This record gives sequence, structure tokens and C-alpha cells, in this order.
Amino acid sequence: DATAGVYSAIGDTTNIAARLQVMAREAGHPILLGDATHERLTAPDGLTRVDELALRGRSAPLVVWGV
Repeated sequence: DATAGVYSAIGDTTNIAARLQVMAREAGHPILLGDATHERLTAPDGLTRVDELALRGRSAPLVVWGV
């Protein structure tokens, strides 16, 4: 299709999402959230703090929450 485009996503957010996707399989949670998303939720009840993920290039680990 001539109107179809090719899209890609790059950057810190995409890197974190990819790591959380792999970690979700290993942790046994269907969905994992980073701390930034957790902080924006109006009702974070029912989430469990799963782990802290050390990421290259970041001074502080990423707190990971499971649904």
C-alpha cells in the first residue's frame, strides 16, 4: 500500500518498555509498570512492588510494579 508508513520507536521509554516486557515473563506478572507510570495512577491499589531494575546509564534503579 502506497500510504502505509514504516514507524519505529527509539529512546529511553522504549528501552524500559522492552526490558519490562521480558521481565514480566520471568516474574510471572501479566503486566509490569515502571515507577513513573505507578506515580501517575489515581488508584494504584492492587499493585505489587516486584523488584528494582538496574539500567545502564541511570544513576538510580527503576522500581517495578506488577499487576
